Amino acid sequence: MPVAKKPSKTEPEGVVSGGVRNLPKKVTVETVREWTNSVYLAKNIKDFGVQIYPEPPTITVINDDKEEEVPELTKEIAQNFKDVRAWSAIQNVYPDVGFWGASLNSIGRARVNGKWTITEIRHLPAESFTGYQTGTIINPLLPGITLDSDGTPMFFQTDYETYQTKLLTNVTSITDLSTPKYAGKAICYPLYRLMATIELVDTALCQQINRIGAPTIMPQVNPDYTPKPTKADITTWFTAFAKRWGKDSAFVIPPWATFPELRIRESTSAADLKAVLVKYINDYFNPLSAFQTESRALGTSDSTRGQVYADYIKSLQEMSVEWLEREYNTILEMNGYVNHSCHIELKRPTVDKTSAKLEQIKVGIAGKSLTKAEIRNNLNDLELQETTPELELALEKEYQAAGGFGFGNVADVENFTSPEEKIMSDTEKRIIELNRKAMDGIYGIMNLPTE
Repeated sequence: MPVAKKPSKTEPEGVVSGGVRNLPKKVTVETVREWTNSVYLAKNIKDFGVQIYPEPPTITVINDDKEEEVPELTKEIAQNFKDVRAWSAIQNVYPDVGFWGASLNSIGRARVNGKWTITEIRHLPAESFTGYQTGTIINPLLPGITLDSDGTPMFFQTDYETYQTKLLTNVTSITDLSTPKYAGKAICYPLYRLMATIELVDTALCQQINRIGAPTIMPQVNPDYTPKPTKADITTWFTAFAKRWGKDSAFVIPPWATFPELRIRESTSAADLKAVLVKYINDYFNPLSAFQTESRALGTSDSTRGQVYADYIKSLQEMSVEWLEREYNTILEMNGYVNHSCHIELKRPTVDKTSAKLEQIKVGIAGKSLTKAEIRNNLNDLELQETTPELELALEKEYQAAGGFGFGNVADVENFTSPEEKIMSDTEKRIIELNRKAMDGIYGIMNLPTE
């Protein structure tokens, strides 16, 4: 019989920097700062920002013991949220984490009218933490955020106007939970190599455009022309031509000079490569790119893809507000509101399942694989805001004759017939008639023959 091991104390071990120390070639802090304004990256970050932050969040303070809202505390926190412009701080999270790996704030607290409150949320630009001082680098894009020998984070901020660096002690760092703590890892980090390549491709495309305006030509002396030009004439003209040839210059061509056709054709390789790289970037930001297969064997329904997208947006929203919930929970505790919690909820994308539900019901009726009760249950699951205006109008017309009963009021006969008495009352007969009319209405909507 195996013997249970005695519990013993364990200590964590291993480094916690979690990242590489050096950046890839041609990727520097300066180039990343420029790429934050690149249309290829900035457009995707901006487009996702609209989805993540569609409108200011709903704030609720809950008494966890009673599991109910405390309206006066909700109003108090919501007002402070507006006063300190916390909505702007939330909206900064995704761009900062996207480009740099961490969003950084310094939060001021003070007693006001006898109660602790947040007085300021100061956004600290992530790019100001790019000057290395000492310690172990966590994120090579933010070498100003390091760990000392005990694993304690240090935040060195550089003022790039005065080039003075200061160690800050009141910093709140927001990172993706799947990345190293304190400095994180930029969502765009895998794309920075592609951006360096795109810059090279853009240079090649610009050179190609210049060649179209001033194509490569090789003038030569016509050996059949007489009288032959002197060597001095040839040297003078060819030297001037080589120095000044371009799309914005013009020359008088001497009669003894010719321009043979070189038959050089410009390649589209650079443009094709750029299109591929830009597609890589767009696919990287798109959580549904995994479904874009030729066979479409994975996630063929719009509902499935919509749910994946909604879940991805939800995870980014939670990252954006969790830190502020924690700050307000601290304020509540400092004010003596133990077992109270603040909940900040952003509006999340909804997945319209109406079409899928109706299609399932239709197939179930055609194949006689759904009972009437199952059909009613499925229709009950369709919330009013998810139905189309056309469906609502059709339902209203079909069921006006049913005396105002909805699907939830229609029941099977067995539930109303006493097993001791097989005699049905007038009420039971009425319910059976309503049930029949309701089902005829469903069949009418589905364009199926009635029973």
